[in-house]
Amino acid sequence: MTSDTKTVLEQEQLDDLLAGLVVLGTGGGGDPVRGAAQMAADYAKGRRYELIAPEDVPDDAFVVSGGFIGHMAIRSSWAETIGSWEKDYPLERAVRAMERLARRAVDYLVPFELGGGNTPAILSAAARMGIATIDGDGIGRAAPETQMSSFVAHGVPLTPIAFASTGGAITYVEDADLFFPDDIGRFIAGRKPGLSANCHHPMTGAQLKRAVVPATISEAVALGRAMRRLKESGDDLMEGLSAHLHAAVSFTGRVSEIRDKTEGGFYWSEAHLTGEGASAGHVMRLLIKNEIMAGWIDESPVGIFPDHFYLIDYQEGTGLLTRHLHLQRSVGVIGRPCHARVRETLEGKAAQRAFSGARFGCEIPYRPMEELIQKKPM
Repeated sequence: MTSDTKTVLEQEQLDDLLAGLVVLGTGGGGDPVRGAAQMAADYAKGRRYELIAPEDVPDDAFVVSGGFIGHMAIRSSWAETIGSWEKDYPLERAVRAMERLARRAVDYLVPFELGGGNTPAILSAAARMGIATIDGDGIGRAAPETQMSSFVAHGVPLTPIAFASTGGAITYVEDADLFFPDDIGRFIAGRKPGLSANCHHPMTGAQLKRAVVPATISEAVALGRAMRRLKESGDDLMEGLSAHLHAAVSFTGRVSEIRDKTEGGFYWSEAHLTGEGASAGHVMRLLIKNEIMAGWIDESPVGIFPDHFYLIDYQEGTGLLTRHLHLQRSVGVIGRPCHARVRETLEGKAAQRAFSGARFGCEIPYRPMEELIQKKPM
């Protein structure tokens, strides 16, 4: 169903959307349990998610991004939180704060990242405000820090940024060092339990078109549909997903070692997978900061952020969060290069600083996944 240039996500598409988002979130991107509950509550209230393609956005439109930051524990029920959001939705409050600062109404919202929690959060905010969500996002995957975006890499300022805390407080950060806003956001979020919201990357429609990774919400729906059909057909999930995603890396293995900690508001981990099936005889190592940020096979690098690694529970036929890795669990990893919109920035100083491996503990410089694979001895 369409209205002008907008497309409405129908309720029967939401399961496929969520399934695809969990995979494309590269092990993070928020709790999909929250995302599922939030989408169900919205549609029960009569809200609908409208999408608009980036190319249909007017050049002079006012577009902002945003999401939630804070408490990372996986919860069994989000009912109480989502119920409270009917009275006060912090992400909408953060967007309204940005409107007051800019002295103009926001025309469209664009997700900062893909993920089972944070993409539905933006869709919900837009639906509550009666505006459309851009069919795209700021990185084509999930990322642990706010400055890690194609927007920044293309010269869109991260600030001003508005933080909306639980309990009503609004905090603004303007003209800050690139990394300071994320630090402030985690400080604010750590002051109270629950989630704090942020609104950032204010941009024009013209800037959006140059910087956004396009059509990623549609891609998530298509991926979820493909996963569902693979499960229904009984076909090999890893083989089918690797083909659908045009994978450069495909590895199956059992978690043989994992070292993890929560520090500074992030989940840090290093996981080792002992190969199974077609990957038998090899070991894959994953470096994790909320999401999978780099991977090695037999100690040769095969991918570094912002290239993608997707974590798959190939027995259940679902995506998997990095926090759900545990010893002896069998998982699949699928890798593919980042979108050309991101790749075209990676020789620039802005992207090199925003995406720096120093931010996630990787000492080797970025090289394209395709180049690393060609150099890998196997």
